[in-house]
Amino acid sequence: MRRLSVRLSRPGARGWVAGMGLALGVALLPRVLPAQSAAPRIVSLSSAVTEVLFALGAGDQVTAVAQGVAYPEAATRKPTVGPARTVTAEAVLAQRPTLVLGDTMVPATTVQQLRAAGVRVVLLPGDAAANVTARIRQVGTLIGKASAAAALADSVGRDLAAAQALPKLPARVLFIYARSTTTAFVSGTGTGADEIIGMAGAGNAVGGFSGYRPLTAEAVATSNADVIVVPARGLSSIGGVAALRKLPGVALTPAARAGRIVAIDDQLLLSFGPRTAMAVRQLRAEIETGGEKARPAQR
Repeated sequence: MRRLSVRLSRPGARGWVAGMGLALGVALLPRVLPAQSAAPRIVSLSSAVTEVLFALGAGDQVTAVAQGVAYPEAATRKPTVGPARTVTAEAVLAQRPTLVLGDTMVPATTVQQLRAAGVRVVLLPGDAAANVTARIRQVGTLIGKASAAAALADSVGRDLAAAQALPKLPARVLFIYARSTTTAFVSGTGTGADEIIGMAGAGNAVGGFSGYRPLTAEAVATSNADVIVVPARGLSSIGGVAALRKLPGVALTPAARAGRIVAIDDQLLLSFGPRTAMAVRQLRAEIETGGEKARPAQR
């Protein structure tokens, strides 16, 4: 092969060559990606979407998932590309995908870079009860399994309707999201936690604000919560129930005094996937039986 020699004699020529190199690199990037085929290589950046893909029998097409996916067990053996909220295009492209599925949690810059590289990116509706069956159907259409997805969506819809048909519970529930003893939040209205609590028939003990806010002694103590609900991995990250009781204001709540602390798997509780009805039933059962008081082994 003959060596190409370029003499940089004109002012700005060196920058011109560097710019050409960058442009060529971007132009060639899509060529290293696999060609489109009937069986796409999928990177899933949503726990709920990952569950749907495996439920539809497309787990073999999933090449990587977002960090934190805990179900199904087969999905935990897939490579991870980092948390969905901070995932980079480089991490995703390393998996050579032809289809990337996620939701509005995925950074906009990452989506733009992936699309510029020739990858198809589809953002589905976010985590909410109203989106459960719609996401199942949309995923099925995207991967050529529309009939199977329609059947699954119908089944999930019926199960969810049945789970929500029970009478209301006279319980005020405080939801605490914690990742360390110094990083803890309580849920107001308009969150996935608020929605799943309502679906289980209970009421949110904190209704004075929307979204999540840092946990404070005043907010917790004045909630008069009958039950405290916390994601299981979050509870483990702070050292269990004993550590939770030491968070500001928690020990002063009726829930803590009565030992009514509920821990439920994070993904089951908050992803709004095909198992949402199971999450509703489990949360309701835990609220009715007293959580920690009924199952002290959670300590």
